[in-house]
Amino acid sequence: MGYVLGGKRFETATVVSDYARIILHRALPGFALEGVDASFVADLFSHHPKARRKAGPGISFFYVGIMPAWGTRNFLVCRTDGSFDNFSIKKCVASLTRTPEAASPSSPLGQRHHPLMEGT
Repeated sequence: MGYVLGGKRFETATVVSDYARIILHRALPGFALEGVDASFVADLFSHHPKARRKAGPGISFFYVGIMPAWGTRNFLVCRTDGSFDNFSIKKCVASLTRTPEAASPSSPLGQRHHPLMEGT
């Protein structure tokens, strides 16, 4: 057993956290994440203990932003109403649940099948 996020299998929560940080630092701030990065971040976000509240009326996309108060990069969710909120990688990883080997990978975000995405 391990973790499946964005169609990728990870053996430990530490590896999930490390991969999230890779995306966080390679993404261009202010632009919507795409492809496997978007799918991974959407799946990671779904494990946040306050994901439903943070998703609000629905999610348009995820992106990386620089938080002026802290001077750090953070993942942000852009909601369908144009508002946004940041979320903690650490809180998402702390709430992960292991996935059995037979589990199928999640659907790509681009197809709008993620449970917290608009229209589901």
